[in-house]
Amino acid sequence: NDLYTDDHPAEGHLYGVTYAILGPHFEQLPPIHRPSGAVERILVTFGGSDPGHLTERALQALRAISFAGDVTVVLGPGFPHGTVDLADYGLHGEVLTAVTNLAIVMHESDLAITSAGRTVTELMTQGVPSIALCQNQRELMHSHAATAFGVLNLGLGSEVQVSELARNIETLIADLDARASMHDRMLRAVAGRSNHAVAELILGAAEEKARMTDDS
Repeated sequence: NDLYTDDHPAEGHLYGVTYAILGPHFEQLPPIHRPSGAVERILVTFGGSDPGHLTERALQALRAISFAGDVTVVLGPGFPHGTVDLADYGLHGEVLTAVTNLAIVMHESDLAITSAGRTVTELMTQGVPSIALCQNQRELMHSHAATAFGVLNLGLGSEVQVSELARNIETLIADLDARASMHDRMLRAVAGRSNHAVAELILGAAEEKARMTDDS
């Protein structure tokens, strides 16, 4: 399990981002370069349906700081809240739907605002400094969306004021060293991770169990 910590793992239990299975696109692109300049593009993406209306909250925060760069909003197939017009927030960029290769979109971003699901792990593979807003109580239990892994997790999104989110975005935009450190921690967290490696571990464990059964 790549999302939860197993405090008392039984034999054969694998947990943590090292064991995440991701779409192949995330293994075909190298990480972005270590941050060395200004934040020019921010990615906003909150999963398939964004039940907590967190896309709107993120855009309100970007409006509050008068962000002048490009904003890329990715809406999932179940997004039920109507259309998103960046001009309504005084922002410019693009709103994408039916994205088939999210890795490329991430790769072109300097900072991401997202929920605390598996998208965070995908962002780690690209080394994109990220702010997480949890969609629900369950996401609060996700151990991978944490400072140790280069993620600024602000907790339950519905309880995060727009002003608080704006302040944190502005702080990261201004703090190049913090973004560089987040990038480095992300890449360390997923170093050596690959779908092939995880599959080999699982298949190897299955073969060993079968051999022990045969011997008995």
